Amino acid sequence: MINLICPICGKQFRRRESYVNNIKNKDNKLTCSINCSRLYHIGDKGSHWKGSTISINCKYCNKSFVGDMGRKYCSPECGHLDTVGKERPKRGKRLKVSCFQCGKEFERLACNFPKRNKHKFCSPDCLHKWMEGKYSGEKNWRWIKDRDSLKKPNDLRKLIDMSNWRVSIFERDEYSCQMCGTTKSPFNAHHIKKLVDYPRLAFDIGNGITLCEGCHKLVTWKEEQYENLFDIILNGMEC
Repeated sequence: MINLICPICGKQFRRRESYVNNIKNKDNKLTCSINCSRLYHIGDKGSHWKGSTISINCKYCNKSFVGDMGRKYCSPECGHLDTVGKERPKRGKRLKVSCFQCGKEFERLACNFPKRNKHKFCSPDCLHKWMEGKYSGEKNWRWIKDRDSLKKPNDLRKLIDMSNWRVSIFERDEYSCQMCGTTKSPFNAHHIKKLVDYPRLAFDIGNGITLCEGCHKLVTWKEEQYENLFDIILNGMEC
């Protein structure tokens, strides 16, 4: 370790010898902290130094200040205010093209139009209108005609149509269990064919029957065994 003295605050500090020897600019002196380093590298010691400091008149407020060669403004605020409302010079190669949707001619930078992009639009609105006509509805590659088949049984049970279906089943069966005949609530509206396997019959009144909680627990996980029995209860036995 080497003992050094900070050129800004005069504080003594230590650095490794290998670190001191690897400094590219030998004229720069090491400082004890980041704050001292910032103060030390102001002016000709800074990496962006462009020459000696001279007296300059601000381009916006005409205020005289001392700064590096090449500066135009005394502060960032003056630089911003001087460019507000002014049309900046157009740089780069520009192309005149016609909008693929409305036919309006406009200019854009050539770099904004890659070769693979055959369709060009003057605004996002024209782009959206073109995409709606080309990719919306049945033309979309993700179009699904029967979206009800995608709904999970738990999603179907949350719909208001399911609530109306239960009430219709209870009213048809006169609020009585169709297996044991009890009229004591609570009742459950049971799907004869399982909702998981037949989501399209979720709101079919012919696919429902009123059961008490005890009978419903008896039928649960055995729905296929009771389908014929429920069909006879609802529709009667064929002669």
